[in-house]
Amino acid sequence: MDAPTLAGAGSVSHRQAVTHAEGEYAKFLEGGDAAPSDVEQTYLNAIKEAQRGIEGRK
Repeated sequence: MDAPTLAGAGSVSHRQAVTHAEGEYAKFLEGGDAAPSDVEQTYLNAIKEAQRGIEGRK
């Protein structure tokens, strides 16, 4: 890798970093149950409409 590395040990302990990461991950998991966005809902409606069209041709 050609990217520069950070100098120094930093000021956050491993335990603090892990605690923070676990908290952020818990927030992320909670957000997964939210209602679909407008774009997602439009996509789901298009899929349902296509499915109805296919099932109607049988």
